[in-house]
Amino acid sequence: MGEFAFFNHHCLPFADKEQLNDLMPKFLRLCLRAGRCGLKTIIVDQNVDAHWFRIELTPGYYWQDWYSERALRDPLLREQAQAFRSISTRQPFFSPEELEAALLFDVEHSESKTSFSVLRAAVWHGSGIISFPTRQPWNKSPIMVHVQEMGDIGEIKIKANWVVNLYSLDVFDDVEQSLIAARHAAMRSGREIWENRNGLFPHLEFCGRAPDQLRTWSHRLSCLEQSRDAMRVLDVFADKWKRGEIHEYTHETLRRLGLAHRVSGESETCANDRRRVSAPRTPSLCSPG
Repeated sequence: MGEFAFFNHHCLPFADKEQLNDLMPKFLRLCLRAGRCGLKTIIVDQNVDAHWFRIELTPGYYWQDWYSERALRDPLLREQAQAFRSISTRQPFFSPEELEAALLFDVEHSESKTSFSVLRAAVWHGSGIISFPTRQPWNKSPIMVHVQEMGDIGEIKIKANWVVNLYSLDVFDDVEQSLIAARHAAMRSGREIWENRNGLFPHLEFCGRAPDQLRTWSHRLSCLEQSRDAMRVLDVFADKWKRGEIHEYTHETLRRLGLAHRVSGESETCANDRRRVSAPRTPSLCSPG
């Protein structure tokens, strides 16, 4: 799972409005967190409304009905629903070219032996799915599937595979760091990191010469990777500090969070920045050497 995931329409409809009102806010929070980790696009099946409003949630009751009756009356829920719409949506699961190539490819849920289009698309594209946990098998992750492919001489090859199913924040917690690591690894220049800093490191503020150094990075790639990894750890540290999970700075805390580089004190420029008087003192980082 990276910049896109597949919406699992097979998990609909909800059992009733009570289940809908319980799960929808959790679904929105899940998607927004995934968006901060790089999810840019949710791909929906061609039979699903790409604008969401005409998706039937319970018999005769649509997304637009829920939005009018629930979200518009709750400021927080309305804000979350509007932010969710900022994640782009496209369809279908397969382009015409991909669909033709996938004719000799099928995927079955390992237990029910049922072929679900969303699982087929997820395996084909090497991505994950996003579900409402309304019923089995959409309330567990990963989901085991059997992939059937036709070999060169016409024989059917069957192999097991797993599909990540984002259906709860607990599941997201389990995969979050791998998603962040994959997104960071895709950044191959200082300018890319700088231009994507708000998404990559939402809890960091860059001061002094850091912006110019990133935009004009001329050092070797290994140094950039070390700096990027250090910023990732600092971002996690700042988030935990804000949540009250960390109460004081220590070098050992950074090491526990995954920092593998030598740590020095703050630079004089950062230490004297008046904008940061009330903020936790942030260390500067050096490569080993």
